[in-house]
Amino acid sequence: MQKFEMIFATPFDMHDPEFVQAAQLLEREGLVKGVHVIGNDETRPPGGFYVFPRGQMERSQICSAVEIVTRKTLTVARDDKEVPMISEEFARGRGFTDAEIEPALKPWIQSSRDAADAAVKQAQAALEVAVTDRDKVEKMIATKPEVRDGMVVMDAAGPGALENLDGTSPVAKP
Repeated sequence: MQKFEMIFATPFDMHDPEFVQAAQLLEREGLVKGVHVIGNDETRPPGGFYVFPRGQMERSQICSAVEIVTRKTLTVARDDKEVPMISEEFARGRGFTDAEIEPALKPWIQSSRDAADAAVKQAQAALEVAVTDRDKVEKMIATKPEVRDGMVVMDAAGPGALENLDGTSPVAKP
């Protein structure tokens, strides 16, 4: 469906005083950009819709004018605060896109996406911890311990010092 900003009228429509007054009111209020009278070699664009501000649609004159124009031009009008409802087909017929329909009529899709995003973030955090732990273990393995008199010296301040993978010392400090 295509969003219209002007009214497409036939010459026959323009002979209806009620239609002309309604179209003029909508144009005067700035709700449409004008009226395009379709020539003999043209056809009215199919499946169009109008979106009007809710405040304007609440005015009875505007609402009546919109009804007259949409009835004659076989178009749909809705206000800017309307949300997709009932079914996908109905919502598409009111001019909503799939991007607008999905969150309103299929909220489980967004909640599934949110859950998947959370699981990915949790996995990334776990991966970062694992990589850090692996790097610490590799550093401990690669560090050559100091040997004195045939015994490995465990110096808490130097290379080969013991520490837990989380960076804390396993030796209790007084």
